[in-house]
Amino acid sequence: MSRLKSGDSLPFKLSAIVVILCLVALVASMAVPSWAASNPLVRQTKSGAVEGKAVTGIQTTNKAWAWLGIPYAKPPVGELRWKAPRDPEPWSGIKPTQALPGPSAQVGGFINNLDYETFNKPVGSEDSLYLNVWTPRKTGGKRPVVFWIHGGGNFQGESATPTYDGSNFASQNDEVFVSLNYRLGKLGWFSAPALWTGDQLDDSGNYGTLDIIKALTWVKNNIAAFGGNPSKVTIMGQSGGAADIHSLLVTPLAKGLFQRAMAQSATPRSYTRADAENASNATIYGLLIKDGKATNDQEAAQFMADKGNAWVASYLRSKPAEEFLVPTIFKSMSIKTMISITEDGYVFPKSVSESIKSGDYTKVPFIFGSCKEELKFMLPLIIGNKDDKEFAKTAREIDITTPQFQAGDTGLSLGEFLPPAWALIYNPVTQWLTFLQMKRVVNDYCLSMATRQANVYTYQFNWDEEPKPLDTVLGAAHAMDIPFMFHNFDIGDNQISRICWCEKTRKTREVLSSAMMRYLAQFARTGNPNMSGLPVWKSVTKATTNTMVFDTPFK
Repeated sequence: MSRLKSGDSLPFKLSAIVVILCLVALVASMAVPSWAASNPLVRQTKSGAVEGKAVTGIQTTNKAWAWLGIPYAKPPVGELRWKAPRDPEPWSGIKPTQALPGPSAQVGGFINNLDYETFNKPVGSEDSLYLNVWTPRKTGGKRPVVFWIHGGGNFQGESATPTYDGSNFASQNDEVFVSLNYRLGKLGWFSAPALWTGDQLDDSGNYGTLDIIKALTWVKNNIAAFGGNPSKVTIMGQSGGAADIHSLLVTPLAKGLFQRAMAQSATPRSYTRADAENASNATIYGLLIKDGKATNDQEAAQFMADKGNAWVASYLRSKPAEEFLVPTIFKSMSIKTMISITEDGYVFPKSVSESIKSGDYTKVPFIFGSCKEELKFMLPLIIGNKDDKEFAKTAREIDITTPQFQAGDTGLSLGEFLPPAWALIYNPVTQWLTFLQMKRVVNDYCLSMATRQANVYTYQFNWDEEPKPLDTVLGAAHAMDIPFMFHNFDIGDNQISRICWCEKTRKTREVLSSAMMRYLAQFARTGNPNMSGLPVWKSVTKATTNTMVFDTPFK
């Protein structure tokens, strides 16, 4: 037995130990109350405890648990506008996370819903950095995680869109499904030198990208509490979200945060720093002219130089978010409005497309998917001299309860969507334009990737069995594969995809959806989509793409 040294006090040491143990117990009790310890809907994150809810899948009996609207960063408002995301403020007690978060600030359009009273008007909030988690109704486990990035060109869209509901996917496949909101448009990608502080992240201009990386970091640090495996994360996105997938393969800041990747219907893209700065400065010039501080771009540039960066930064942060919102894609295709992923030299050291083609990217099992007629989603609006509000109004007026619709015929004519001159050439034109756009990705990138890594796969989605004449107007259009991938079809009257489904195609849709979902789930588990009971999906080789075709009948 050791002896006490001079000056030691055994009672004092014991008391100190007791105090420390009491403090530890107190902190633990504050984090999660004792009554919540056995509640499977209460989970502990690094920032605090959250309580979810039991849910049922859309149009199914699949049962899942969901935690909706978990903060993964501080609200990027005030001085944090156009800065890298910061850790969320910790909270005490249990935060209810049972409602889907509202959208990031944007201009309304039918990408979200058919409330055309909001079209081309400001919707959403800058306080939008929240994510959602769906799991099977099971405790424990180390399940694969699918991390979904919504589309919308990086200037529209939201995680709350019913098509993206994760209940069916999580429940049917025994996996964890995560989705998020991130900053969009000029609030998400803005490269104004007047805002620079010398911090490489804050000055990158890639705030939307950094939000996505922040959410992936949250997954790495917290998903185990929800039964997910942080070492088996599949990043997945469509359209603008797919462009983000390509960019995550390239940025060194995302290395180690995911182990598989899937991109749907978008080419790798990025913009030079010079283009991004010119676009951002053009936005500032426009604001100064609107506010009467200048009459043209030259005067605005001089006004900025005279006032100095501190004044300009304060001026920009004082503006309401709505003054920076990007018009809908059908209103403007200008580079001044469409700038997003920027080659800033730090988050993106160089071009995203060149990085992938040269092999300078994170090599993980990869799926690239496209639809046979991508452009049918947008072309009727352009050639028909309509805007998205008018197109959505037509969609809303289609009554899904009518016998004609359920039988597969809406009773509408093709001329109600397309000018007569376009009716005969519409199919070949859209298919050819899509071929040129998507084949470039498959040939330029997927074949190149296959020379450097294994497990590269491609698919083409060909299902085009909507009620007439929508089978021609939409067909296998942009985003039509998403409902099949997540088994979310009949998702409500305020969603544009409601016009695509009828009872006549239900059985074959279910078969195709089941196959697509099983392939994705297996890919998330193993990095290879192949499994027993499904046709073999061959990988891309140096010589051939071996593209899987998804259509009905699928056997």
